[in-house]
Amino acid sequence: MKQNALSHPIASGAASGHERRREPRRRVLKEARIIFNNRFSTINAAVRDISASGCRLKLHQSLALPKSFTIAFPSVGLERPARLVWQFEEHVGAEFLDETPKTFWRLLPY
Repeated sequence: MKQNALSHPIASGAASGHERRREPRRRVLKEARIIFNNRFSTINAAVRDISASGCRLKLHQSLALPKSFTIAFPSVGLERPARLVWQFEEHVGAEFLDETPKTFWRLLPY
């Protein structure tokens, strides 16, 4: 497992472009908010692709993230607990830690 400049692991499959996800992701461009530190800290982000089990986020600037956090999707009033899988500069891969709620599918464009 490689390390990036922010000392978070990068899965070798992510770095090489080899697909290792359980489910295919769909491209989206949605607003998201990363919430951590007992809800005292938030970071704005954009969801670039998403599946029932995880998503790829783009932060507005390169910031180190904690190992676990909540991702809020304001457009559908949904929050999901997640863990950091990889991070490279402002790009983040996250895995959801809960069952997929029915309202989740409203995030998808079709």
